[in-house]
Amino acid sequence: ANALGISLRTIAAWEAKKSLFKNEDFEDTITRTLVAWIKNRIRGNSTIAWGVNSQPEILEEGVDGIGRIIGRCDLTISVASVEYIYECKRLWPEGQSELFTESARLYITTGLYRFLYPSDKQLTSEPQYPSWLKFAGMIGYIMDGREAEAFAAIQFAIDKHEPAQCLESSCLPTCPAEGARHFYSTHRSCAQKAVHAHHILLPLSSSSPPQ
Repeated sequence: ANALGISLRTIAAWEAKKSLFKNEDFEDTITRTLVAWIKNRIRGNSTIAWGVNSQPEILEEGVDGIGRIIGRCDLTISVASVEYIYECKRLWPEGQSELFTESARLYITTGLYRFLYPSDKQLTSEPQYPSWLKFAGMIGYIMDGREAEAFAAIQFAIDKHEPAQCLESSCLPTCPAEGARHFYSTHRSCAQKAVHAHHILLPLSSSSPPQ
């Protein structure tokens, strides 16, 4: 239920302002702006304690018991004292065929992998991002707005690079944004723990690929 609530609020914020983005915008710019819009929408409008932050630091507890910063995630959304980490990636078409093959691969190998495997900066063998409640959040910005093609490319990339134990696809029945979609996939981390990934795909209004 919380994942659905996050989806609806995130997509509602996106739909209200997405036409302001340009296809050359970097994902950090898009994410910081999206976070500001979500804050405006949830401020004073919810009976649940919500919080959202852009690029918070990720702390790893070392083998000596002393924590150290190993990087930043893209955004966190807190609901009723539970913090959900989301990694955000741009999805853009490549080449004359205008497929999303490469960006979908990076969505998995430089995005989802952070919830499943350690980085080369870590002292421990645990995944780079802690997954509270076995949760991994992924947001994809579809830079040319073609949701169906981007969604298919991500499914293909999951099958090729990180086969899911379970893949559940669903369009949001009450989604206010045309083409927006969320879905779930379940994976196994390097620690042999199940990780449930929640994916949100957000299309830009633009129809031309980034330069």
